[in-house]
Amino acid sequence: MDDFDRDIRNAFHARQLPGAPARLLQTLDALPARQARPSFGGFRLVLGLAATLAVLLVAVVALSGGSRTPPPAGSPVPSVPAVVGPSVEPSASVAPSVEPSVAPTETPVPTPTPRPTAPTPTPTPATNAGPAGLIDPEHLWAVGDGRLLVTADGGQTWRDVNPPAPAEPGQVAHLLGVQFIDAEHGWVAFAEPFKLATDPGFGRVDVWRTTNGGKTWAKSELPPARINNAGDTLGPLVFDFLDSSHGFAFISGNFAHGLNDSDLYWTADGGRTWSADRPTGTGGAGIEGPAIAFATAKDGVAVGRPVGSGVSVTHDGGMTWKAAILAAPAGMSGAVRFFGQPVFFDSHVGLVAVQFEGDASSVTRIYRTTDAGSTWTFLSQVPGTDTLYVSIVDQQAWIATDGSGVVHTTNGGAGWTHVTTQAPSGGLQAGLLAAQFIDLDHGWAGWMEPQGNAHVLVTSDGGVTWHVLTP
Repeated sequence: MDDFDRDIRNAFHARQLPGAPARLLQTLDALPARQARPSFGGFRLVLGLAATLAVLLVAVVALSGGSRTPPPAGSPVPSVPAVVGPSVEPSASVAPSVEPSVAPTETPVPTPTPRPTAPTPTPTPATNAGPAGLIDPEHLWAVGDGRLLVTADGGQTWRDVNPPAPAEPGQVAHLLGVQFIDAEHGWVAFAEPFKLATDPGFGRVDVWRTTNGGKTWAKSELPPARINNAGDTLGPLVFDFLDSSHGFAFISGNFAHGLNDSDLYWTADGGRTWSADRPTGTGGAGIEGPAIAFATAKDGVAVGRPVGSGVSVTHDGGMTWKAAILAAPAGMSGAVRFFGQPVFFDSHVGLVAVQFEGDASSVTRIYRTTDAGSTWTFLSQVPGTDTLYVSIVDQQAWIATDGSGVVHTTNGGAGWTHVTTQAPSGGLQAGLLAAQFIDLDHGWAGWMEPQGNAHVLVTSDGGVTWHVLTP
């Protein structure tokens, strides 16, 4: 491997990490209040009292001979309250019904590396921030200059919780994907820094997991990928965890192989071990993301396939896949389809937004499934013809934005309300990379300013106003 080839590969990895589900879905900020210090007068008084108390204590010990009287027989022994760990309610009510197809090979798990527990602001704001994820109105994670950061106060202060991923001189591991299902439980995937194909770590993907919001991490390793195993050319990775134990990892679209090559992994122990990969096929026969969603451990969909309906469905945990049924609007059967993140509400019912972009027009529609993804029926068309980022809040409430305004419905699309966005300097619409809402008020957006730097913005008033965070 000569220097020229290495430079080409390093330049490839300097690219901006794609945002969370975005339009093309393939393109892609003080300190805590300082506590008052005690006055020196008060401090001297405390010292005087302490000295007097010490003299009295010495006298008592001398008179008593320095021995302690044991407690009377039968005296109660103080009890220590039990410490109860955080619990996680599953996002899907149905218990997983399948186990990994191949018994996972237990990978030695290192002792979690302790990390600072006090929230400390990052020393320097990131030049480029994104993607991100809003867990609740106060808790947010974001990737800043390739490192994972979290906030517990709506973005006023940030803490660097990047796992101790391996690094080479002058190079760091490549962050491929992040998911938090709550403020405590999260997973981050890294690919090894660029190595020669003959190095043992070539093509390896490490998954780091935390159960305390990033204070400590433990690492596992994905089994070698059968398709996406080209090391520095690994495609994006997305997680889909049903709860704190059961989840999937999906490596999609290896740039070296083709957009329809993908690998799927399954864990039933929170990511300590992962199943042998379940390749979903290559070329035209393979499925494609970039988004996946599982209703149960058996039933799930992957959306974005450029042929057929654009939706692939599995009912055996990813062992086999087939095309789902989703019809285009009249006259747009040949339109390009861009998918939002599918959302399941139980083991059968789910929703997905699809934008159809034809030669002369563009429409965005909401579809519903009642059979865990096999068939999808049209429910409502979202107002507007520009690129829309649609968030499914629940079965009746949906919200979408194109950067210049926001539309939302609270009755399953029977009626829509429009609000105008007060964009930041330079205009939000022109540089909008991604947007996602967790309810009708709170959301985040990825935005590229005219100067070329990427930022994370948040709103707490349904998209009327946005402000830039500085992770």
